[in-house]
Amino acid sequence: AAAAAAAATTTTTTTSTTTTITAIAATATTVESKSRVIVKKVARERSMHDNSGVIDIYYEVSCLLRLKQGKCPGVCGILDFGITAKHYVLVLENGWMDLSMWRSSLPPSTEVVAVTGTGAGHETGAHRFQLLLLLMIDAVKVLAQVHENGVIHFDIKCNNFILRADPRDPCAIQTLVNAATRPEPSGLLFLADFGESIPSALVGRNAPQHQNGAGGKHAMVYRSRGTLCIQSPEMLTVNEGVQMDAERKKEREEYARSSPLQAFCVPDEASDIWSIGLMFVELVLGSPLLMDRQWAELVVLLCSKSNSANDLLSTLPLDPFWACIDDVVPVSVPEREELNEYLRAFLDASLRITPATRAPLWELQGK
Repeated sequence: AAAAAAAATTTTTTTSTTTTITAIAATATTVESKSRVIVKKVARERSMHDNSGVIDIYYEVSCLLRLKQGKCPGVCGILDFGITAKHYVLVLENGWMDLSMWRSSLPPSTEVVAVTGTGAGHETGAHRFQLLLLLMIDAVKVLAQVHENGVIHFDIKCNNFILRADPRDPCAIQTLVNAATRPEPSGLLFLADFGESIPSALVGRNAPQHQNGAGGKHAMVYRSRGTLCIQSPEMLTVNEGVQMDAERKKEREEYARSSPLQAFCVPDEASDIWSIGLMFVELVLGSPLLMDRQWAELVVLLCSKSNSANDLLSTLPLDPFWACIDDVVPVSVPEREELNEYLRAFLDASLRITPATRAPLWELQGK
């Protein structure tokens, strides 16, 4: 099974690296269909007044190359990169399906479905839940490798984890089971979209500062990064400076007068740990927990000084999550209480308001 996963990875590198970047940009559809790559094109600045995307592209490429050098099987492969007249272009590994799309294709947890082929039989909601747990274990290991190689992703969610093969295939299941007891990820899952990522050295203790020294802000965390509904409390309150639009700036000022915010540190690796806690809830529910919340609602829920220190499990709207668990593991089952303890321990360790109190990834792997 491991060899099959490696073979799937190898197929993504065929011929594309010998093709010029201009030809790839011109024939993206053809290249994608022939060699399982995707072409990411980011529009270049048209005038000196446009926001520059070159810094983010530079750090996306440098982070991917750093992870490639670190031989991380759980990270999207970068095959080529360059520039055309109108775009910055990256040629990246393509997978089978993203984790969010695959999760939404699953039948309801209460439904029993027939399985054909090698693993013929019947699949229950409990079987699917076990598979979700195996995938979550793998995702935590992938993120641990990313952090160990000095990169912070800042946009951890199911959409950005890509499957190289169908995890319901018996060979894929065995690969996940075998990998569950090892420190390395299985290779079935890889993390993609490093457009928000930065090297962790830029937010560490020795990070460079803005030249004007205003507020002692770190050089690269000058704007809010990642998807709003999975942002950590410290990312929700990051100073966006001149990039904040007038409407949002007014909203923040009005809110700050009525409900003072907690003081948070510069977002770092702990922000990813918060997001992977929410990703676990998303994996079980099939959609992000806080998807429909606006910025002000999230700040009231997570960042207000009136919020109790770290006990979020009683504050977050987790009833749908526990209802899904009820469907697959009824309360009457003897093991249910033990399962609840494990799930609560994982969520409590990752979803803490204060970044310094969130569990390190090696500890989350044991939850």
